[in-house]
Amino acid sequence: MIKETPSTPTRGVIYAATGEAYLETARRSARSMRKHNPDLHITLFSDIVDTSGAFDQTKRLTEAHTRSKVDAICKTPYDETLYLDCDTIIRTDLTHMFALLERFDIAIASVVMWENKSHRKTWKTKVPDAFVEPNTGVILYKSTGKMAQFLQDWKAAFYDFDYFNDQVTMREMLWTSAVQYYVLPQQ
Repeated sequence: MIKETPSTPTRGVIYAATGEAYLETARRSARSMRKHNPDLHITLFSDIVDTSGAFDQTKRLTEAHTRSKVDAICKTPYDETLYLDCDTIIRTDLTHMFALLERFDIAIASVVMWENKSHRKTWKTKVPDAFVEPNTGVILYKSTGKMAQFLQDWKAAFYDFDYFNDQVTMREMLWTSAVQYYVLPQQ
C-alpha cells in the first residue's frame, strides 16, 4: 500500500531510491532531514513500498533504475523542491535555501574535483572546462512551465546519451538553457 497525504505542502524534499540498500540509505538521510528540518515535507519515489515512517508520502517508481532521479524529479508534488541523493546527511536547517528560488529557477551543487577529466565529458556540446559539472545529488528547483520543460529535456537527454552519469547531460543542458541557475556551496 502506498502512503499518501491528503494535501501536499507546496515545499518539500524528494528522494529516489531503488532497491533495499538505497532505500535504507534514503531512510537515514530522511531521518537526518527530519531532525534539522521538521517542517519540510518528504516524498520518496521508490520501487519498494516503504513502511518505516521516514517519509511523509511514497510514490511508486514503475521502471526503476540506478538513476531514477531523472524520472522522479519530473514528478515532484511540490511547487518548490529540494532533491537529494540517498547518501546525503543533513546537519542543519536548510529552509533558508528555498529563498534562492525567489531569484533563480534552479540551484545545484557542483562537483568537488571539477578539474578531473572525468567531469569534462561531452554529450553533444563542447562546454568550456571552467563551466563546472554540476553534482546532481543536490538540486533545488521550482515548478514552473520553464523548469518542467527543462527537467523533461534533461530526462530525455539522459536516456539519449545512454550513460550512467546524468551530470554530463545536466552540464550541457545548463550551458545551453535559458534557465537561471545558482551554484550551491560545497557544504
